Amino acid sequence: MTQPSNPACGPRPTHAPASGAGRTPSIGELAALAAHAERRLALYRRRIYLGRGDARRLHELERIAGGAHDRLRRARDHERTGQ
Repeated sequence: MTQPSNPACGPRPTHAPASGAGRTPSIGELAALAAHAERRLALYRRRIYLGRGDARRLHELERIAGGAHDRLRRARDHERTGQ
C-alpha cells in the first residue's frame, strides 16, 4: 500500500524494503534491537508520566520491547544448545 506524499513526486511506499531478508540476525544485532526497544519504551514511559502519552502507544512499545527481548533470549538459548 502506498501513501501520497507530494503529488509532484508520486506515491511513496509505506514500508521500507527488508534488508537482509531471509538471513538470521546475529546475537549482537538482536541485543542492539532489544536495547533500542527498551530505550524507546523508557522514553515513552517518561512521556506518560508527564501526562502527554497515550496508553495504547505505551502498550504497543511494551509489546515490541518484549518481543525483541524474547527473540534475543531464544537466540542465546539456541546458541548455548548448539542447535
